[in-house]
Amino acid sequence: MNRLTIMAADVLTDASGRLQQIAQNITNITTPGYKSAPFQAALASSDKSSEFEQGALSVTGRALDLALTGAGAFRVDAEIGPETTRNGAFHRNAEGAWTSATGQLLLTTTGEHLVTKTDSPVVTSDGSVFEEGAFVAKIALADSPDSAASPHIVQSALEMSTTHYSVEMLNIMSAMRSAHIGKSIVGMADEMFAKTLTAVSGAG
Repeated sequence: MNRLTIMAADVLTDASGRLQQIAQNITNITTPGYKSAPFQAALASSDKSSEFEQGALSVTGRALDLALTGAGAFRVDAEIGPETTRNGAFHRNAEGAWTSATGQLLLTTTGEHLVTKTDSPVVTSDGSVFEEGAFVAKIALADSPDSAASPHIVQSALEMSTTHYSVEMLNIMSAMRSAHIGKSIVGMADEMFAKTLTAVSGAG
């Protein structure tokens, strides 16, 4: 494989990866607490250098809706083990446990699932949960190592996605231009290869 072909492959792979990120962002444009793909990738890895962007808060008036201000996330229990999420649109299952839209169970600081008797508990900014004036548990939050302050909870509100449709459209055009350049490089490589073959055949 010559240098032009390697260069073309790198350019096309990068463009494909960017388009996949854009598709993920647009798909989650209405998902509460969703962060753009680069930030999501940083959360899933040991690289925490991605700049945090706070999403706008939307008041819902629903007690089970929790928004986070500041870097961090809710700790939830998934089938594969503990995970984190910024999506605070919770519901109570038949046992009273708080679950996410995808069925993950909200964890407390003691590692147990948060369970309440009603849909109208009081949740303070530090995650303490009260029912009828009695303390129930404290919601487990994952702090960001790059943030000096801990995240705070706002009850009866949701954090909106940080994906901006107009920005993603510009990103699509940029990725498509890169893909076009990659295809042009492939064409150049093919042309050079054909000329080389012709020259070798003529010499023979």
